[in-house]
Amino acid sequence: MSKNEEKDPGVFQIAWSMLASFFGVQNRKNFERDNAYIEKKGLKPYLIMGVCVLFTFLFTLYAIVKFVVP
Repeated sequence: MSKNEEKDPGVFQIAWSMLASFFGVQNRKNFERDNAYIEKKGLKPYLIMGVCVLFTFLFTLYAIVKFVVP
């Protein structure tokens, strides 16, 4: 493997990238890794993980509100 070639991101790295994108914070290295992976494999893994992270976030927010407001 050459110096410029990196391993493909795993499930947790994709989830972390989605979480970072929800809050608008992503470092350049991860952005470039994600962009290279999207160009190579497509957008589908990021879309699926984005929907999963969104529903997890909404469920967590709903649970917190239900806990705080009787």
